[in-house]
Amino acid sequence: MNSFFILNYELAKISNTCIVLHIKNLFCFYFNPSKEVITTVPLRSKISIIFILLLLIYLFLFFFSVIVYLLPKGILPNFTYSSSAEKMSHTFFYPVLLAPLIEEIIYRLWFLYSKTKLSLSIAILVPFFTIYLAKCTLNVQWSNLFFISIGASLVTIFPLSFFLLKRYENQKFIPFWEKNKKIFIIISSIVFGLMHIGNYIITPKVILYSPVLFLPYIFTGFIFSYTRIRIGFFAGVICHSLHNFVIYLIYFFYKIF
Repeated sequence: MNSFFILNYELAKISNTCIVLHIKNLFCFYFNPSKEVITTVPLRSKISIIFILLLLIYLFLFFFSVIVYLLPKGILPNFTYSSSAEKMSHTFFYPVLLAPLIEEIIYRLWFLYSKTKLSLSIAILVPFFTIYLAKCTLNVQWSNLFFISIGASLVTIFPLSFFLLKRYENQKFIPFWEKNKKIFIIISSIVFGLMHIGNYIITPKVILYSPVLFLPYIFTGFIFSYTRIRIGFFAGVICHSLHNFVIYLIYFFYKIF
């Protein structure tokens, strides 16, 4: 019995050490984002890193929710899902499979510079934001146009972007990209967080408090950025997908019970 408790205690210490280590790594990553991808880490270690990072996201969400709960009523606006977001949340395919892949391509694939990656991100970004703005302003059902516009963009915008990058890329461009990677990560995380305002019915008060209200999304975007650069693009997609899957399950059971 004593050995059982000792084992649990040692496992708890290892777990706490891993969490603290990754928190330190996140701070180091923020101040000096590394361009190297950790390709030598075994698959099992990558999986454990992903789950630890997800745990950090949920810890942040928990403490943030406690703070919001303790605030006096009326300070923050009530959130109401838009009709289109409500419909998409009922499906498994979009929030768990498609959205993580599309969003990781748009917001984080291009962190490690290459003409192909940046051109692909631009080609997906243009139709995505065009339809997103149409959805927010005109209440357009974007799913009817999304795949057609993505296909058209891959045929037109992708080769055009690649050609322009190949033609005008010079020796100063790549060092500039690496030097300003921290700024790109911060901007990407903020835009990723604020873009989720489209999931809700937009009111002036929601817009006014959006930087605070969407702080969990911004933090989550930063975690995904860390995953993408330090472990790899597909690890970032998996981390994003697992996170959305947990949220999907919570929403699903909430609706049932």
